[in-house]
Formats: sequence, structure tokens, C-alpha cells
Amino acid sequence: MDRRKALRNIGLTTGFVVATPSLLSLLQSCQSEVENWQPEFLTVEQGIVLKGLVDTILPKTDLPSASEVNVPQFIDVIFKDVISVKEQEQKQKAMDALIAIIKSTYAQDLNKVKETDYKEILDTYLSKAERTGEEKEIAQLLGNIKWMTINAFRNSELIGETVLAYDPVPGQYLGCENLQDLTGGKSWSL
Repeated sequence: MDRRKALRNIGLTTGFVVATPSLLSLLQSCQSEVENWQPEFLTVEQGIVLKGLVDTILPKTDLPSASEVNVPQFIDVIFKDVISVKEQEQKQKAMDALIAIIKSTYAQDLNKVKETDYKEILDTYLSKAERTGEEKEIAQLLGNIKWMTINAFRNSELIGETVLAYDPVPGQYLGCENLQDLTGGKSWSL
């Protein structure tokens, strides 16, 4: 691997990690209805596909789905405010190519694409390592969306306070204690 690319990727990852808390607080400060969300960076069609993808990655179970904790909005803001213009163009191009494939394979109306269809898309593009051209760009986009979905979901206020072990004012340090005894086996949210 080229050292410059490696250093660039490390820098971008660090920027994402540093920007995540502020962007999450921005998203959580606006209590907007998920149904009325209008993407800022993505087109409306791309927003529909993104919502379908994140809800396929993290569907509603006894926990809320990814879209219920504003993960699509978070990803949209990351695409708009954090990544470079060149990467924004790549994401737009890959998303448009993905939408063309979805429309030709599954349904012209993106609202009628089923969760099983999104699962098939994710399985197809994330299963192979060797890809070229447009397929490679789509696979990279889907990999990024998957990674951002999981991180945004885990770092959301609702999940941090209700699912993970949460102590807003940490007390004493117990470094060598059993996690099962301290938190019931849950990881810490902070």
C-alpha cells in the first residue's frame, strides 16, 4: 500500500472520529420527524435508498431501527459537511449507479423496494473482494454506509442511554472488576 494513501486514510478516519460527536449532537438537537426528512446533500431518491439500506443493516427488533435514531440524516450530514468534494462526487456517482441497478432489477418506484431486495444488494456487493469500475465504487459506498450506520446507531443518544451501560457522572474507577458484575455484561456508552 502507498504510504501517502495510508496516511491520508488515517487522517480522514481521525477527522470522522473527531467530527462524529458534534454531528451527532447536531442531529439529536433537532427533534425532526423521520417521515418528513429532506436530505441536504443527497437527492430525494438517494435518501429513500439510504433509508432502506440502513434499515436493512439495522432493522427494528426490540431495539429501534437505524432510521428511527436518525442514522440516514447523520450519514447525509457526513456526506455534506465532512468528506471532500471529490469524494462527494464519487458518492453521488456510486449512489446514482446503485439506483439505476435497483430500478432496473427490482422496482421503478423506490418506495416499493423490499427489505429482502436491499439485503440481496448488500450481500451481492459486500461479499466479493475483487471488483472493478462501477461495481467497485458501489461496493465501497455500501461498505462506508454499513460502517457509518453501525457507528452512528451505537453512538446515538437513545441507544447510549437505554441499551448500553450509561453513567452520566462516572464515579469511582474499578479497573479490574468483572464487566458482568459492573454493567450486566453491557459495554459502556461513553
